[in-house]
Amino acid sequence: STQSPVSMKVRNGHRKWLLRQVLYRHVPPKLVERPKVGFAVPVEAWLRGPLTEWAESLINGRPDLQDTIRRLAAFAEAGADVLYAPGLKTREEIDAVVRAVAPKPVNVVMGLSGPSFSLEVLASLGVKRVSLGSSLARAAYGAFLQAAREVKQKGTFDFARTAVSYAEINAMFRP
Repeated sequence: STQSPVSMKVRNGHRKWLLRQVLYRHVPPKLVERPKVGFAVPVEAWLRGPLTEWAESLINGRPDLQDTIRRLAAFAEAGADVLYAPGLKTREEIDAVVRAVAPKPVNVVMGLSGPSFSLEVLASLGVKRVSLGSSLARAAYGAFLQAAREVKQKGTFDFARTAVSYAEINAMFRP
């Protein structure tokens, strides 16, 4: 971004012009153009108080479904628009959370080391939003490492057969 000409960053008074051009090809314009909404989140206060036990249970691999539901219900009551529920491992857990906080939409995380449900399955359970966390970046790093290992260990370049073409990459950036 710092190397891009200003004309690619700002055009006709619109910031992030180049990014918007790429997004318009893949995302409905109403989502690209909507104003930012939100509020400052008191994360530090939460982590020193009501979220400490919950965060520790997730970090230590001991999630408590009933505690998760209790906390999400409290967030819903406090006015949260979407309820983020990391650490759910089974369809039954996802279903229980969705039912407990209905009609509020639930966001789950996919693409980590845990379960992998399709968007169709998640939608059938009532999930309204799916986060990928770092999984797309890790997939890219994985492809990079696999290619590098092939070159180092085998001295071959077969990985290039499945690499994305420059034409496809350049097409994403055309105005």
